[in-house]
Amino acid sequence: MTSKGAILASPLLCLGVLTAIAADNARHVKAQDAAPFHARAREAVEAFPYVIGGGTWTGKDVEVPKAAVQLLRPNALVSRSYINQSANYDASIRYADLLISQC
Repeated sequence: MTSKGAILASPLLCLGVLTAIAADNARHVKAQDAAPFHARAREAVEAFPYVIGGGTWTGKDVEVPKAAVQLLRPNALVSRSYINQSANYDASIRYADLLISQC
């Protein structure tokens, strides 16, 4: 003869696991809750300046490979190449590339 504890153990354990799953699902971020964050992120990325460093660095847009855009499906994307426009006319010209992708 089995005890009542052994009979109730399986259903109670199952109920506990289901409760934990329901509690975890309640904490997930919904798509509509993330929309304001993505809008602010897009605005911040798109507002990145073309001229930085007190005017010594000037940027121009650079095309991103279409395959990368298809793979990442970014919310916001900035790809620029900057060149140092400082008054220091030495032999070395400095370049910097910038890629910001918010997915």
